[in-house]
Formats: sequence, structure tokens, C-alpha cells
Amino acid sequence: MFRIFGILCVIGLGTGGVDCTTHYRTDLQIYETQQECEAAQPPIMAETLKAFKSLNMDYQSFQMGCEKITAKEYEEWKKEKLLEDDEI
Repeated sequence: MFRIFGILCVIGLGTGGVDCTTHYRTDLQIYETQQECEAAQPPIMAETLKAFKSLNMDYQSFQMGCEKITAKEYEEWKKEKLLEDDEI
């Protein structure tokens, strides 16, 4: 199984240095093969960049990729997502 991730780099407001963070889709989408995962990236990238533009978000760089994920890691990811959804 594979999931899409994004690495977003922004220039820190106080430091002027570049801060990069890794982000995952909130829909918990997984793909059986790396090829399927890679094929799904272009429209997601376009959607993400469109959102950045509409929010006037200033960023240094944004990259996407696919990473292998085990069934156990997928279950942990689902649990983390459920906890985030419970936050107010």
C-alpha cells in the first residue's frame, strides 16, 4: 500500500529560515501500487496549488511523493486522524 505525502516549505516569520513540514491527505486514501499513487498526484498537486493561490499563501516550495505504508501504519494513521477530528 502507498499513500501520498506533501512537503511544504515556508520562510519562518521570526527567523527568516526555511521551515519544512510533511503533510498527508485527510481522506486516508491509499493505493495498492506505487504507480497508482504516482498517477493520482497531478490533480491533487493542481488542487493544492490552486488552494495556496486562493489563500494568498506564501511558500518556498511544495513537493509531493508516495511512500509505502504497512497495514499497521495505516491503522495508526486512521487513529491519529480520528483524534484530530475530535479537536475543537
